[in-house]
Amino acid sequence: GVAKQKAHQFIEGVEATIAALVPILIPLGMTFDGVMSTIIHFIATFGSLVGGVAKVFKQTFKHDVKSFHLIDGATNTCHELDLFLGLAGHYRGFANHTDAATQLNERLAYNKLSMSSRVLAAHGSHKPQ
Repeated sequence: GVAKQKAHQFIEGVEATIAALVPILIPLGMTFDGVMSTIIHFIATFGSLVGGVAKVFKQTFKHDVKSFHLIDGATNTCHELDLFLGLAGHYRGFANHTDAATQLNERLAYNKLSMSSRVLAAHGSHKPQ
């Protein structure tokens, strides 16, 4: 839902911010001596850890959304096959399965295309894995 989208956007923002800051903090820490250098390096290390955790959450979210769409697509395919086997629904007007096979192929192709576009839309321009 909306809350998940906002959380995902927040996590992406945290990851991007940390990815930009850590390479700046490491050389900055080298310019100082003593306690200040240690503090800056500690912040960079901690930031790197938080960035790694944010990346794991981001990937988990992507796979959560992708699996939802894949399961939904599989359910639609099973439902379509049930209708086809029973010559029900869209297949009611056909006399036999041979005549209905063309319609089944068209509907399965449409369902596959629809599911693939939902997965791609959920991931932006990334290819499904």
